[in-house]
Amino acid sequence: MQPPRFILPDANTPQRLRQFERTEQATDFMRGAVCGAIIALTPVIGALALWRLL
Repeated sequence: MQPPRFILPDANTPQRLRQFERTEQATDFMRGAVCGAIIALTPVIGALALWRLL
């Protein structure tokens, strides 16, 4: 006796792939913004630390 077979819906429909792409773009944008903020603040923090030592 064979077990019942279930047919699952296709997970990679065009709508779902577009949603994944939008989510990935939003994630990439946020990562870029955070990295840019860190890069911009690093010299400022270094200058403040150096100024405090003088």
